[in-house]
Amino acid sequence: MLTATIPFSADCDPMREELLRLLPKNRSKLHWNESVGSARRELIDTIGRLDLMHWVVYQDSTAGESPERVRRSCIEMLAWELQGLQFVDSALFESRGPTDDNRDRRMFDALRSRRVLQSPLKVDHLPGPEEAMLWIPDAVSGAVNERDRGDKSYFETLRHQIQLVPTNKGY
Repeated sequence: MLTATIPFSADCDPMREELLRLLPKNRSKLHWNESVGSARRELIDTIGRLDLMHWVVYQDSTAGESPERVRRSCIEMLAWELQGLQFVDSALFESRGPTDDNRDRRMFDALRSRRVLQSPLKVDHLPGPEEAMLWIPDAVSGAVNERDRGDKSYFETLRHQIQLVPTNKGY
């Protein structure tokens, strides 16, 4: 699963301030898997009040398929979806380290060379602690995962903001 969060305002500072307000003093970023109970609920309620949309691209991996291969399929579908949104000209990914970030960049280069991606979408990476807006897609992905595990409450809060997009191999 790969989630793109798209703010409808060019000024994301008020949204960052809302997220930073939720950050525990002993943490450098909000992370869904490190949040529980009321902290998760407050995070999802906050996201649900913000002026955002989320494109959640998902694929059910088949036996033997590597996580990176599934990620590439999700990136391809996400790139295709984002280029259809004329107001999206850049994508910021949470850094997974230099090797993985370079792998993502090569994937976007391959999409351009195959003409799957024809827009001049600028792609960059930042560590999660450096950009609070990166915490949102993590939480949205967490809400979708919780829905799939049987707890639909988080997803229902965000339903008005979420566009689910299966890859060609989606479930």
